[in-house]
Order: sequence, then C-alpha cells, then structure tokens
Amino acid sequence: MKNFDSATVPPFKMEAGSHHHIVDFMQEAGHRRLYLLADPILQETGQLAALKDKLTAANIEICAAGAFSGEPKLAMVNSFIEQAREFGADMVAGIGGGSAMDMAKIVAVALSGEGPADPYLMMANPLPERTMSLVVVPTTAGTGSELCRTNILSNEKGRKCWVWGDEAKPDLVLYDPELSRSLPAHLTAWTGMDALVHAFEAGSNRYSHPSAQIYAHAALRLGMTALPKAVADGSDLQARADMLLASGWAGAAIDQVGTSIAHYISHAMAAVAPIHHGLATGLAFEATLPLICAHPTPQLEAIAAALDTDCSGLPALFTNLMNDIGIARTLPEPWTDAKIDDLIHQLQAEETQSMRLATPVDITDDMIPGLAEQMLAMAG
Repeated sequence: MKNFDSATVPPFKMEAGSHHHIVDFMQEAGHRRLYLLADPILQETGQLAALKDKLTAANIEICAAGAFSGEPKLAMVNSFIEQAREFGADMVAGIGGGSAMDMAKIVAVALSGEGPADPYLMMANPLPERTMSLVVVPTTAGTGSELCRTNILSNEKGRKCWVWGDEAKPDLVLYDPELSRSLPAHLTAWTGMDALVHAFEAGSNRYSHPSAQIYAHAALRLGMTALPKAVADGSDLQARADMLLASGWAGAAIDQVGTSIAHYISHAMAAVAPIHHGLATGLAFEATLPLICAHPTPQLEAIAAALDTDCSGLPALFTNLMNDIGIARTLPEPWTDAKIDDLIHQLQAEETQSMRLATPVDITDDMIPGLAEQMLAMAG
C-alpha cells in the first residue's frame, strides 16, 4: 500500500462513469473478491446492479453491503468487518457519502489486522499497516472523506469518535458526477455547506498553515460558485463535478489542520438529537461567523481576499449563499423537546474539545450556555 503524508492526496480520476474503473483497478491488481459498501440509493437507481454485472463479467466475486443509513455506528462497522473477513475479501470499495466511505476505510484497515474496530477509536492504538486495497467513490460533495485520514463513527454511547491515520487513505479516488445527480436539492445544499465550512475552518483555525490554505482557498472559490448551480439544477454535471472537487480539496485541507467552532457545535448537537451533519454545521457556522469575524486574523483576511471581500463582509456573503440555496434556519422535529442542559453537557464533552481549542477566538466556559441557547432558538 502507498504511504501518504498530511500534505499529499491519493490519486484520483474525475469523469462521468468513472466508478466502473473499480473493475479496471481490480484486474490490474489481480484481485478477485470485492467487499463493497454502497449507499442504498445506488440499488434504487440501478447503478449498483450495472456495476455488479460488469464485475461478474470480469470474473470478480462481490459481497455488497448496503443496509445502512445515517452516520456509522460502531456495532454496524464491526459487523461489516466480520462479514468481509468471512467473505475472504482481497479488496474493499466504498461508494456513497461520507458514511459509506468512512466505513469502507475503517473496514479495509481493520481487515489488515485482527479483530474489530474498537481498539483504534480515538487513536487508542496505532492502526495496522494496511495490506487491503481500497478504492472510494464519493456520491455527495460534503465530507471530503475520500482525501483525508479521519473517519467518523458513533461509539456504543452514541458519542462521535474517529479512527485516524495515514493507513486510512485510499489507493484511488473515483469522482463520478453522474452518481451525484440523484441527490435532492436540500441534501446538495446541506452537504455543500459542510464542504465550504471545512474549507473555511481549515483556512482560518489556529493550526492553519500555507499548505492547508492552498486547498482551502481553492475549495472556497470553486464551491461558492458551483454550489448554487448544483442546487438549482441537479443535472448540471459541471457544477456537480466542481462541487466534488471542492469537497475533496476541503477534505485535504482539514486533513492537515482539522476544523473548529462550527464542527465543535455540530458534533455536540449530533449527540443530543438526530440532525443532518451538513445542516447542523451550516447553521452553527452562520450563527458563530460574526464572532469569528469580529477578531480578524491574517488567515481570516486571506480567506476574505480569496472571496473578493473583507472580514466584515464575510457573514453577509455566507448568509446570502444560504438564502440562495434554500437552507431554512430551523432544527428538525426531534429538536422540539431538546434540553439546553443536554447540549451544554455535550459541548463540554472531551471528544469535542480539540475543535473548540482550534477556534481562532477563545471559547470560554461562560460562553457555552450562550452558544447552546443560540442553536436551540432555531428549534420548533
């Protein structure tokens, strides 16, 4: 397997229909047993059946897992690891959003060692050297998981954790804008905001540096133009391709320096009540951006310059974008009965503190109730 450092990205191809290159990759590597994690929507659209036919014609056996929804859970990931091991897979592929790709990456790493994923949570133990080939195909433009080492899942207590390491970077990324055409407008908007916030936070947080900023600024410039087009016209393949690339670049940026306040809040929210990660992140970003912009830094000024504005103009710029792509400032129904103390508790949880500390403005303990109140004001 290839070794990557934080400033490099895996090789990738961008073209309509490119997900069929999985077959080419397997044939070139001499692989014959594919364990595939594929979003359920691929079954509904017939795209998974077409890929299976091509794999079968190439004398490749396939075990496809698609019975999952939402963010990965530890028990679910472990069941896939066991299934892939029993199948005797010699390659793993993930086709879908961040969940499918993260699970595929974790499965491939775990198959290179022994046992389940539990020992690798929160870097408790080093990842085994990956010997299992891995290809991923993103179908949403949001997480950028395909170009980074971080893989998110929930532990047995429902709290977000991650499996992290160079070993989780895939051998090949296939960008296929055809696969993202079926994504509804509201999900295109939510996932797109996640990508843009990734880029913004990587370019502005305390750990940001020039290498990360190259990717972050490029992602912001491309995504700010492409996202409204992709939301307005789902069949616009150029806009879809541009968003896939912007999302990947943003993923490469956070791979080097991480995220900050909007993700700090959205990760805490996910532990309180169900909410789409992109929606939570976008709402938290808009709510806290005035605070960030009230304390300009050279990194923040560089982002503003990349977007042809100044720091004081950034909040309005992103608010106008969110208006254009139709993001409502309301939390979903499960949040109607959410308790502020629960959100405050999650904002104080140990696993979220690295993002809090990365924020370019000090988030003191006495600010946390105000942040929680600000988010819960959108419930109901």
